[in-house]
Amino acid sequence: MASTLRPPLSAAGERPAGAAVRFQPGLPLAEAELDGSIPQRLRRVAGLYPDRPAIVAGEQVYSYRALDELSDQIGGALAGVLGELAGAAAPDGAGGEPSGRVLLLFQPGEASALLALMGVLKAGGCYVALSPAFPLERNRALWDDADPAAILTDAQYAPLAHDLAQARRPVLLLEDLLAAAAPRRPLPAIHPDQLATILYTSGSTGRPKGIERTHRDSLRRARRAALDQGYGPSDRLILSHLITFAIANYDLFTGLLNGVTLYSVDLQRLSAAEMFALLEREAITIFTASTGLFRQLTAEADGRLDLPHLRLVRLGGEALLKGDVEAVRRHFPPGCRLLHMLASSEAGVTTQYWISPETVLTSQRVPVGWPVEG
Repeated sequence: MASTLRPPLSAAGERPAGAAVRFQPGLPLAEAELDGSIPQRLRRVAGLYPDRPAIVAGEQVYSYRALDELSDQIGGALAGVLGELAGAAAPDGAGGEPSGRVLLLFQPGEASALLALMGVLKAGGCYVALSPAFPLERNRALWDDADPAAILTDAQYAPLAHDLAQARRPVLLLEDLLAAAAPRRPLPAIHPDQLATILYTSGSTGRPKGIERTHRDSLRRARRAALDQGYGPSDRLILSHLITFAIANYDLFTGLLNGVTLYSVDLQRLSAAEMFALLEREAITIFTASTGLFRQLTAEADGRLDLPHLRLVRLGGEALLKGDVEAVRRHFPPGCRLLHMLASSEAGVTTQYWISPETVLTSQRVPVGWPVEG
């Protein structure tokens, strides 16, 4: 079945324009690992690369060891809370396994959100990310639809969290979970088909719709990204989308589950000059953005940027034009490749079109590309 999705070879054995090439992953995710969980894979990465930075957010730097250990602590404390909530809800009060949906409410671009969501997963829960930047009406609509067991936030957004909860569900503070002396119950075993997150669409065509993603889904996407895009421990990637959106979750898990260093930023706080300075200073290897944002940034670029480490620019969200390709060639390193991806919240990444420095475009609009395997 998968082989039918590959672009056909020409009579001369050449791959057609835009077809993907296979990379040798720096940290291969074995097919057998698809029967595991996100926390299991993270623990393997942390064991192999304990001191490698996993998350960089401003002055905050968390190694893979720190991410694994802190999320263990959060998950253990949260598992106890969720277990108590399940027990209180049981008719006989006998208790139950820690489970349930947990809403996250954190400042965009801060590492605390990433620590929290990994803790939720380790507790056996499913996270639903909200944003303080969303209108209150949207956050309330998502709350009502998700029907969470609790909301997890920090002291900064506790008042907003209480406003959303309206005393219907507990408001938990990340600071309290991290300060817990010891886990209140062991971390649960997680089935690969257990829900990891629910991602909501924008609601542009009506009410926002929740898209369910399992642990297996994220593992499969991480494996495909390593094969198709070469994700590995030598990469450094800008995480610029809100974690409420599907594309941010794609970058988050394909990054962390392949040993990539993620630089979490809030683009609303960065100018084009500051973004380019960040790419240069941190030797970023993979830059991802919406096509529209890319145009805004490169419109302010002046000549060739000094970004020798940048190997991949990945764009999506709207049609890619020949002028966008020319901007990549004008401003980014000569060997940098461009990947145009078509994706949706419901289906994930469906097609991709690779553009190398040698690719010749014959029209003003870049093709949507070839179907993604798997």
